[in-house]
Amino acid sequence: MRDVGKFVSLLLALSLLHACSSSSRIGSNSVSTNNMYAEIHVTDTGGTASVVEVQLKEGGVSSTNYIEVEAPDSLLATIQGDPDTIHLSGDLFSNINQLSNQYKVMNRGMAVAFYFFSNSLLGASGIWYITSFQNVPAGTEFTVSLLRRIDDGAPASTVILPDAFDITQPVAGTGALFSRGLDDIIVNWAPSGTTDTMVLSAAIVCENSDNDTWTQTLANDPGTYTISANTFTGLTGNCTASINVQRSHSGQLDPAYGKGGIVVGHQSRNVVINTVD
Repeated sequence: MRDVGKFVSLLLALSLLHACSSSSRIGSNSVSTNNMYAEIHVTDTGGTASVVEVQLKEGGVSSTNYIEVEAPDSLLATIQGDPDTIHLSGDLFSNINQLSNQYKVMNRGMAVAFYFFSNSLLGASGIWYITSFQNVPAGTEFTVSLLRRIDDGAPASTVILPDAFDITQPVAGTGALFSRGLDDIIVNWAPSGTTDTMVLSAAIVCENSDNDTWTQTLANDPGTYTISANTFTGLTGNCTASINVQRSHSGQLDPAYGKGGIVVGHQSRNVVINTVD
């Protein structure tokens, strides 16, 4: 547990350092949707919540001009399609329950569901808007809407939550030690065989504060991958490795975002193991 705490602390410190780098914030009322870039992630980590995270920028993907959503603009995430299709009954309390479970206004927060669990917390800088839905099954379509008055906004970015899976090897909590120089690390997950992209990553933090990262993208979903011995070099002593397996499915970005963007659904699973020289 001590090693895991050190790993988390280092990632958070690096994120805060990166967040202090040169960037600017601009109110949404000063930017047309046609001049916005959108990054949208829907991530399920195998618990009870699916987290929606959105970042908007003025300009393209490399811009550091982060957009702060100002009234009357708003970001809305739904699991029931375009908000224009909302149908309410005559029962006030039933309507409130329906809206609270299926339609969520997004608020400022820290993007950790996608970036933290994919061992790339440095990407979580800037302004993010977050919400979550409980107990959402795989195959559910999410819609993220930028609702505005100065133009038509971007009401229909959609993505489907990919099929769930579990990491079956290595198994956390067994006390097993892997030699970074001698042992292959076999990573298995199931079920597999989808057409989605699989991304494997690892972040290692050592007791002496040495650290390293690694990532591998697979165009298919084979259910197994071997991280070869000597993949992690320049490290000494006892080190904790956080291994992430992520299944990603691209959606359809609303074309009103004139500078483009991405909308991706993820199933993300983590296992933490201990390594030695």
